Amino acid sequence: MPKIFLLTLTLVLFSFMTYSQNVAIELEKMNVFYKSIANPIKVVVQNYPCEKLILKSKYGIISQADDSCHYFYRTDSCNAYNEKIYVGVELEDKVKWLDTLEYRLKKIPDPFVSVANISTCGIIDRNRLWVAGGLVANIENFDIDVAFRVLQYSVVIYRNDSVIFKADNVIGNRFSTELISEIKKAMTNDRYLFDDVIIETFDKCSPKLSGPEIKIK
Repeated sequence: MPKIFLLTLTLVLFSFMTYSQNVAIELEKMNVFYKSIANPIKVVVQNYPCEKLILKSKYGIISQADDSCHYFYRTDSCNAYNEKIYVGVELEDKVKWLDTLEYRLKKIPDPFVSVANISTCGIIDRNRLWVAGGLVANIENFDIDVAFRVLQYSVVIYRNDSVIFKADNVIGNRFSTELISEIKKAMTNDRYLFDDVIIETFDKCSPKLSGPEIKIK
């Protein structure tokens, strides 16, 4: 049976050809596909040209990239946790199936919501908070470059444990005009609590996330 190499391109790969065999050394997690995004992959079958390869999957869709050896895998399945990739080659008028490879399916983790690079608690001056201008959602130390959009958020300002400003369901990620006005006249030890942050995710699910708590120094 020909040797088949299915390489996720989101990983660091070192590959070379030796006597017609492809040898690949890769980082861990190469057996994971993330749901609801296009996972780039490369398929190499020993002794067969890339243009002859046929790929199918059980739950997802595999589309070919510009290079004949490169593909994208994507699934929006909510209930699938494992995937099978069927690899074959086209021989005249039929397909010869060579192997079946199994991979895990994982949901992209929820991002952290930050303001002025603070994602939990922090103390900054009011000018830095004002310059930040809004909320940002991203994932730290993730092996795929993904971007999230903040759809809405709520914010409460406390002064000496009393609420002096509150805004619910602010649309978008930017600070509202009213919030900017409050920031410009902020006093030392005022606390800004951002919460109920809704983000646009790849699987169309919009969980409410907690934002940071910021104290004015």
